[in-house]
Amino acid sequence: MQFISIAKSLPQYNESIHDWFASHVAKSLGSCIVEKKSINHHYCMPTSYSIALGTYIERPGVAVPIFYRPGKSIFLFETDKSQSWGINLAGEDKILIPHG
Repeated sequence: MQFISIAKSLPQYNESIHDWFASHVAKSLGSCIVEKKSINHHYCMPTSYSIALGTYIERPGVAVPIFYRPGKSIFLFETDKSQSWGINLAGEDKILIPHG
């Protein structure tokens, strides 16, 4: 139970780190406004009986970024449950998105 409790607290900790980093980047750019925030956790426990390592979980039909390498384009693709990465968690259709 302690593992589950710690693992479920990591996304909140990760979001705090992302917010801190974004605020420092915004300060260095001068007048920068964040209009929309989206954090995809590459380690989480979406349910008490499942772990996502090196992937994040998204709903079907959502556009997600794929990063290739520094200096290259960032590609967006729409998640599709008919693809092989579709799973069902707690009765809901989800898509596993690999990290990088």
